[in-house]
Amino acid sequence: MKPSNIIDAAIFAQAHLDEALPLARLAAIGGSSPHHFHRLFTQATGETPATFVQRLRLEKAAFRLLLHDDQIISIALDCGYTNHETLSRAFRRQFGCSPRDYRRQQRLNIISRRATARQETATSAYQLSSTRIVQLQPLPIAYIRSTGPYEQVDTDLWVRLNQWADQNDLPRQRMLIGIGHDAVSVTKPEQLRFDACITVPIDSKGSDKIRIGKLPALMCAVTTHVGGYSTLPAAYPEIFGRAISQPGYKIIGLPAIEIYRDTSVDNLRAVSTTDIYLPVQQSTATDPLMMSIKTDSNGT
Repeated sequence: MKPSNIIDAAIFAQAHLDEALPLARLAAIGGSSPHHFHRLFTQATGETPATFVQRLRLEKAAFRLLLHDDQIISIALDCGYTNHETLSRAFRRQFGCSPRDYRRQQRLNIISRRATARQETATSAYQLSSTRIVQLQPLPIAYIRSTGPYEQVDTDLWVRLNQWADQNDLPRQRMLIGIGHDAVSVTKPEQLRFDACITVPIDSKGSDKIRIGKLPALMCAVTTHVGGYSTLPAAYPEIFGRAISQPGYKIIGLPAIEIYRDTSVDNLRAVSTTDIYLPVQQSTATDPLMMSIKTDSNGT
């Protein structure tokens, strides 16, 4: 079985966490027998398929608890659990507290991090634009997935993508994009998933190492970051707070989408321009603690 088949199965699981994902279903996506798939998936990822799915479901639930005021049973069903109790037991094993306690503590932490980030922005080597709501149009992309700390993503991935595109005579008018699938406050650094991407024609064909996908149409809160790429991690708490603060909207989760305005991604470049998109939807927050977060975010 090719490594790309494992990636296909992992991406399928990521997109269908609210459905039953037995080993046989994932093995069929990967194109092998359940036994063979289980062994190769575990070797490639360091997790069994069941452990991988369970972790993604719990991390999705944790992020939803932070961002949404929905009842815990609704979050449980959306993340593939049959009831509140099943989610609560698994959640406590993973995070050491109940979903309700996690929601309250993490929202209080947002306020604290927001205040710290606001102070750092005033004295840092980067600047942020105002945040606005836009409609991001669907984009066909070619991508290479990286797993590990976001700040250690190899910028050579975009070089490899452009070389592949040149070899296949694809148009040279390409956008450089980065997609972060996980929240650093929830997922372990070594398990963070990031896609280095370029835009391609809709009928492009990938290879064993380069996948073809589509960034869907999304309503987003977008903030422009101007500064070195190395300053992006420090800017995210402020950008996240800005997205939360948009009146009449709520942030719906990940991915975080970075569109780079430069012709290359270079960590040594002193000044670059990056548009950061966070998906949102129209809503009215009613939870008192979430309202306090929005009020604090509007304090800038």
